[in-house]
Amino acid sequence: MWGAKQRHENAVYIHLPDSGSTWGYLNLKTNIRDFKFWMTYELDHSLSATLESDDAENFADAFAASLLYPHELAE
Repeated sequence: MWGAKQRHENAVYIHLPDSGSTWGYLNLKTNIRDFKFWMTYELDHSLSATLESDDAENFADAFAASLLYPHELAE
């Protein structure tokens, strides 16, 4: 990432199963490239809430990467 922050200082996804509510926090003071990544990354967590652990993290990484930089552009 281009920004200097680590460990959920740029974004965090929170799901509260008792109330069924979902929350996303995004740091607006981060680098715009980081912000776009974290925004799509946390969006994926809300869309794929049934995934857990490493599967959820790996899928969110792939989702954000594919949305921001499609494979066709990488070729």
